[in-house]
Parts: sequence; C-alpha cells; structure tokens
Amino acid sequence: MSKIKVFLVSLFLMVTGSVQATPQTQLERVQVTIYSDYLCRYCREQYSVLKSLPDAILGVMDIEYRDYPIRGKASNEIAIMMNMIKMKNEQAYHEIHDQLMMLPMVGDRSDVEAFVRLSSSYVGLDEIAPYLSNASDKVDTDLRMGRSAGITVTPTLFINGTRFDGMLNADQLIEALSYAIN
Repeated sequence: MSKIKVFLVSLFLMVTGSVQATPQTQLERVQVTIYSDYLCRYCREQYSVLKSLPDAILGVMDIEYRDYPIRGKASNEIAIMMNMIKMKNEQAYHEIHDQLMMLPMVGDRSDVEAFVRLSSSYVGLDEIAPYLSNASDKVDTDLRMGRSAGITVTPTLFINGTRFDGMLNADQLIEALSYAIN
C-alpha cells in the first residue's frame, strides 16, 4: 500500500475511533507555514487545495500564513489592510481571507477594488486606520523573513521545517504531510 494510502487509512481509523489512540499511535501536529501573496494565482490555487483536504488531515495541521507580497504595490496594500483587519477583528479577517482567496483573478487593480468592496462589508476603514503602523510592520517582518530564507516564488510552504517552493497539488501535499509525521 502506498504511503499516502497508509497515511489516510491511519487518519481515518484514528478519527473514527476504530483504533484506540495510544502514545505510539497518537498523531503528531504538523506545522505548515505558507508564504503567500494575495494576488498570486498559484497561492489561491494552493488555498483551494488546502480547503479540499479531508477534515481528518486538516485536523492535524497548524497552518500559519505569512504575507509575502512580491507582486508589487497592490499586493502590498492588500496584505497591509488584511493585517489591519486581523488586528481589529480576527473573525472578520478569517471570513474575508476565505472569500478573498476564492475570488477569481482579474488583475492587480481590479483585485484591490474587489477586496475593498468585500472588506467594507465587514469593517470600516476608519475602524482599522489606527492599526496601519503595526500592520505595515508585520508585513515588513514577513517580507524580511521570507527574503532571508531565500524565497523567490509564492506560494512557498514549510512543512515541519521542510521547504517546498511552488504550489503542491493534493497528492503532493498529502505525501509531504505523511513524511512529516512519519
């Protein structure tokens, strides 16, 4: 049986309770850090791949998104605004993030305009304005970390410290996760 099938079967058995979890069979948490650009088509596709994974697999993952707006000014503006929203209202941030990543790509300026329309239904610009400096610093920190790691493409994933440049399809992602916990 392939590693992917073994991984999925063991996850299924653990989640359904068909096998009692013991210290030897306890599933480890997998840390997934994703350097992503909101205006990157492949980042949006990677997001869709992640969302399509079974809950049992998502349940062992701790996913952290880091902003890496390498597509220019419009990309940077969205990253800063998303961080301002997150600092004001974490729940609104997650809802906007999910919807933003599902929007079709239409071009940098159009994407910014669509984002502003989307986010304005959750929070007003005047509500998040006080967070501008901190949000800008957060994006700058993520950019510095990514550059120091030598990241040149988005998405770039780190799965338990192992780096993967570019988008991983579902099979590649499951295989990477299975190696991370074995």
